[in-house]
Amino acid sequence: MTTATVQWITTGYLLMLALVIPASSYLKRRFAMKALFLTAALLFLLGTVLAAAAPSFSWLLGGRLIQGVGTGLALPLMFNIVLEQAPLDKMGLMIGVASLITAVAPAVGPFAGGAIVEAFGWRMILWCCYHCCFCHWYSVSRPSGRCRNWCVCLFHGWNICCWFVRSRALSLR
Repeated sequence: MTTATVQWITTGYLLMLALVIPASSYLKRRFAMKALFLTAALLFLLGTVLAAAAPSFSWLLGGRLIQGVGTGLALPLMFNIVLEQAPLDKMGLMIGVASLITAVAPAVGPFAGGAIVEAFGWRMILWCCYHCCFCHWYSVSRPSGRCRNWCVCLFHGWNICCWFVRSRALSLR
């Protein structure tokens, strides 16, 4: 891949993110939070599979665009879930974890992604993320899907962190 190709992949992902995040307030008023989060996880999962199995650049770009939509839905919901469903005695911890995720992922992503790409190739980043995303989707889709337990909230936060780390790592190649 050339630098220009990588730029298209990264810019397309960030463009979709920038387009979807402002719409999250409207979407949250119209749809249930769980439905939005499941939709975000499924879109991200679909985009990951498309990008990982991409036979050409256009498929890879399409997968990344779909991932951007999923992440754009999930990112604002992360803080909403913490504020609305975390127990009051764990609220500070959860907000700290959510903030830590958005602050540390851009620093950790290039290092971790570079190591994975060097050892296994760029597709492995997507396949590793697929498993985290599927586990996340499964945990949210269960009937008890509310984050009453702070460990469950941490798990959801960790999965969002994996999304960001993978996204930053893929932008390296």
